[in-house]
Amino acid sequence: MTGGAPPDTAQPVEPRLAATLLLVRDAATGPEVLMMRRHDGSSFAAGAMVFPGGAVQAEDAVDDLRAASRGIEALGPFATAAIAAIRETFEECGILLARRAATGALIGGGEHRALVERYQTVVAHEPAAWLAMIRAEGLELASDLLVRYAHWITPASRPKRFDTHFFLAPAPPDQMASHDQREAVEADWLLPAAVVAGADDGR
Repeated sequence: MTGGAPPDTAQPVEPRLAATLLLVRDAATGPEVLMMRRHDGSSFAAGAMVFPGGAVQAEDAVDDLRAASRGIEALGPFATAAIAAIRETFEECGILLARRAATGALIGGGEHRALVERYQTVVAHEPAAWLAMIRAEGLELASDLLVRYAHWITPASRPKRFDTHFFLAPAPPDQMASHDQREAVEADWLLPAAVVAGADDGR
């Protein structure tokens, strides 16, 4: 009989498909990226500064939603993740990558504020509300603005795992971020170098 700890026979948790969106904008000191602080009570990355995003839902894959997404074919097998990234960003930060279907004009200004006030909370709580909003308001998702950027999978040793596709997109020029106070309690535009420095020194 040999000593030592018994072998670990536990199977790794299957990672859940997820999507994240890095919104970038030009500023006087260089490109900035939108980040949000997760609620301290979150079950994943509580209190951390992260990019908006979350798990892909079954509703993100419906055909009618793909049909209402401009340029979605170019994203190939990552189309559903891209749609989820746009949805999660609207839920958590109020930024909506969408156009008026009739004109192709990006949403902004007063019409954006009205959509946030009317739909941000309900979309976060009712899965069917995302497609319902797009239909009711005559929108199409601006998925043609997304560029696939990275693909990370949480290490097998973690109890909660995600298979996450990261996308980059330019921020709509006439929209203000509005964190939902449920998953996100703060939203801010930061220089990437400042984000890296904050991680390095433990902030």
